[in-house]
Amino acid sequence: MRPSAVDLIDILHRTLPGVVAVPGGFLSESALAEVLGVDRRWLRGLRSAGISAPRSFGRGFLYSGDDARVCAVARRLIALGFTVAEIARFLAGPCDPATCPTDGRACSPRDCCEQLLAGHARRLTADIGELQRFQHGLTAPAATEGDPAAD
Repeated sequence: MRPSAVDLIDILHRTLPGVVAVPGGFLSESALAEVLGVDRRWLRGLRSAGISAPRSFGRGFLYSGDDARVCAVARRLIALGFTVAEIARFLAGPCDPATCPTDGRACSPRDCCEQLLAGHARRLTADIGELQRFQHGLTAPAATEGDPAAD
């Protein structure tokens, strides 16, 4: 059985460095946007993707402490290079059977979070290698021949 989204958010909130601390209780959308350093459209994007589910209140939205934590973790994951779609898939589950570290057995929140972060680290490592090859190609002598800026 896969851990709930609440369990996943809880472990990421406790272990990811740089997650913004959010106050308990309910926050309006504009108050949460200010705490997180984002605009209200950014929060709307999380709602549209199904990542957050604040309560509708009149013409606005109220975020519980749990809703605010979800948004704070999402903000940090996005800063680390995850897309909104990747975060939504991760929270909705289930684990990817091809890469699940438990081979189909019950996953713990730690297993799922480790899988998410390890997969992202592998992609970033590949991207860094590609950028280094590109940079090397630019600095190789043949690449600068005939370049007036290189003279």
